[in-house]
Amino acid sequence: MTKNYSLPAVIMAIGFILGSAILGIYWKQARANDSFVTVKGLSEREVIADRGWMAVNTSFGSNSLEDIKARMASQEKSIIDYLKEKGFSASEITTDNINIYQNDYNNATFRFNANLRVTVSSTNVDAIEKASGDKSGLISKGVLTSGDKWQNGPKYYYTKFTDVKTEMIAEATHEAKRAAEEFAANSGASVGKIRRANQGIFQFLPGDRSSESAEFYKDKIIRVVSTLDFYLD
Repeated sequence: MTKNYSLPAVIMAIGFILGSAILGIYWKQARANDSFVTVKGLSEREVIADRGWMAVNTSFGSNSLEDIKARMASQEKSIIDYLKEKGFSASEITTDNINIYQNDYNNATFRFNANLRVTVSSTNVDAIEKASGDKSGLISKGVLTSGDKWQNGPKYYYTKFTDVKTEMIAEATHEAKRAAEEFAANSGASVGKIRRANQGIFQFLPGDRSSESAEFYKDKIIRVVSTLDFYLD
C-alpha cells in the first residue's frame, strides 16, 4: 500500500517558508537596532565661590616648658585678635592644632618645639582673600607664619553645586542629541531612542582655565561632558 506524503510535505514547506520570513523580519530589526551613533554633549557654568578658608600656621621653640606654653597662649591670642580685626567672628575662627613636643636630638636648638594652627571658614570670601594677602599685621604682633598655600590657603569653594547639577545634565544631554541629529541629517537617517548614556564626571576648573587647582580661585567653571549612544532609524 502506497502512502501519500504530499500533504505533510506541503505543510512542512509552508511552515519552513513562514519561519524563514519571520526570522528574516527579526534579523532585519536586529540589524536596524545595531545602527547607532556615539556623541558627546558639553555643559558649563561660570560660578563664584560662596565660602572661603584660610589658615595661620606658626611654630617656635624654647628650652622651658612653661615658657613655650606661655608663648603658645600669647601667639594664639595674637592670631585670633588679628583675624577679628579683619572682620571675622569668633564662630568662624577655630584653633584646630596645638602641639608641643620635646626635641630629643642632641644637637637640637631648643628642648621643646611647638606648632600652632588657627583656621577661618567664612562665607565672606572677599575678606578671606584680603586677610590671606596681608600678613603684615601678624608680623607686627610677633607671629611668624609657616607653610605653603596648600597648608595656609586661601581656598575657595562653591557649595551650591546641587542647584545646577540637574540643569547641567539636561543641557549636556540636549547638546549630545543635537550633535546626533546633525550626524543623522548628513547620513540620511533619523535619531531614535537613547541606547546607552554615560553622565560623565563633573569638574571644577579655574575661572581662567589654567592648570592650577580650582580651589585656589574664587571664579570657577563647572564642567560636565556626557556621552550618549542614539539609535539611528
